[in-house]
Amino acid sequence: MTESSALGAMKKVSQMSRPGGHTMSRVLVVVAAALLLNALLVVPRIAQAQIIPRSVEIDAYASFYSFVARGGFDQDETVKLENFQDGAMGGARFGVNFTEVIGFETTVGIMRGATDDTLRRAWYFNLHVDAIFHLPFPYVVPYFVVGAGFQQYNIRPEYARGNGPADFSPDVYYRDPYPDEARAAGQYLTYRSADGDFLLDAGGGAKFLIYEKLETSAGFAVGARLDIRWKLSIGPSTPEDGIPTLAVRRGDDGELIVDEYRGIFNHLELGGGVFFLFGGGIGPDRDKDAIPNRKDECPDEPEDKDGFEDEDGCPDVDNDGDGVADARDECPDEAEDKDTWQDEDGCPDIDNDGDGFFDTDDSCPLDAEDKDGFEDRDGCPELDNDGDGFLDADDRCPTVTEVFNSYLDADGCPDEVPDDLREFAGAIPAIQFQAGSARLKRTAKPILNKAARALLRYPDLHVEIAGHASSEGNADFNLTLSQDRTQTVRDYLIDKGIDPERLTARGWGSVRPVASNDTEAGRITNRRVEFKLEKME
Repeated sequence: MTESSALGAMKKVSQMSRPGGHTMSRVLVVVAAALLLNALLVVPRIAQAQIIPRSVEIDAYASFYSFVARGGFDQDETVKLENFQDGAMGGARFGVNFTEVIGFETTVGIMRGATDDTLRRAWYFNLHVDAIFHLPFPYVVPYFVVGAGFQQYNIRPEYARGNGPADFSPDVYYRDPYPDEARAAGQYLTYRSADGDFLLDAGGGAKFLIYEKLETSAGFAVGARLDIRWKLSIGPSTPEDGIPTLAVRRGDDGELIVDEYRGIFNHLELGGGVFFLFGGGIGPDRDKDAIPNRKDECPDEPEDKDGFEDEDGCPDVDNDGDGVADARDECPDEAEDKDTWQDEDGCPDIDNDGDGFFDTDDSCPLDAEDKDGFEDRDGCPELDNDGDGFLDADDRCPTVTEVFNSYLDADGCPDEVPDDLREFAGAIPAIQFQAGSARLKRTAKPILNKAARALLRYPDLHVEIAGHASSEGNADFNLTLSQDRTQTVRDYLIDKGIDPERLTARGWGSVRPVASNDTEAGRITNRRVEFKLEKME
């Protein structure tokens, strides 16, 4: 019998000899790839995920491994091809990150599975070295890899429809138990297959830092990663080959021949795992603020380390953003409220006037409540509680309105005029003068005599004698005339025994009318003498 080498190879999965198995694998791969893409797009912000330069990386991972090959028969319909079943792989990685972008890693993976058709138990192993390129984004680090390596598989022997001892590695030696009859022709043999092939791989993924601690000369980080790889194993034959079950046929010269095929096979791997970064330190730091350039939003301006947003690497000259520089801001972490009250100190004045009412509830935030028992809940100082025109500080009756009746009108209290003074409080129509002069009419003297007697009974009263004129004539003349007339009344009362200290004369002219000057009756009313009675000081 002619010798023929029979090293099997892994299959390129685009079809299966067993229906349905690889269809489900494709669905799982598509779903897993979609989940990876989604994670890259919407990953939560766990940490400022950037790779530590000059760090060593150690990973542990698990993956779903799909052998994308074609089953059926070879092109001559002489060799039946079968596939590895898809399955779970486990492994580890070791790498070095030269910078936050460029690094390399070595990956070792192993899986235990079976072939599709004959269900022979099989082991699969690969090792590859890859260059890795990180994209240093703030919160997730996508990456791309490309590399090369080696794969090895080993399949347990089985025998079907054939018999006799056989050793198929590295060459096929088949001893026909019936050499005279050539009964082995047309039979299929399965065998122990062990093979290694050159492997190319490319892919990408994303890393997520869960914890990171950086010191000046050392660092440590823990994270998770998702990874997808397309691998290409290369043998010397056609892309259609799988792992063969050898066919035995009769040659032209009557000898039995065992055919062999090897080829190029594709693999798809989707996995995830955890990784650890050691060493490296913070990396380049131009402004020497102990925040690496890769994390420093202001790499040329040192962080001011004032306890406010110190992780961004930027000097915060105005932490609270109120327009008052921290150097002058008495409250650098609390924004000034800009309410025109002490706005230069940088502090929010929640109670500008210090009366115990927050400005938001204070009707008079710049004027302190006087706490006098009158409307003390509005935050406003009620300077004249009763609204009678007398400030409470000068008002003997601050909560009772003054009655302006020309009797004790300066004390802020509603005083009642004594009966014997009633006709002398206010305007006294009976006090008349000669036209255009300050001489009293004779009819005015009786009322002045009576007034003098009444005032003698009230020695503690002071009298302001006020003279008023109508608007007729010259204003200056009227002012002088009204002053002269009040002086005449004052002199008359002094002659009647009233102490001069108790009497004040003041002429107002026409500036204080009590009636319209457009009518004669109004002008007569405006030409008057008034007594205002107050307590002596």
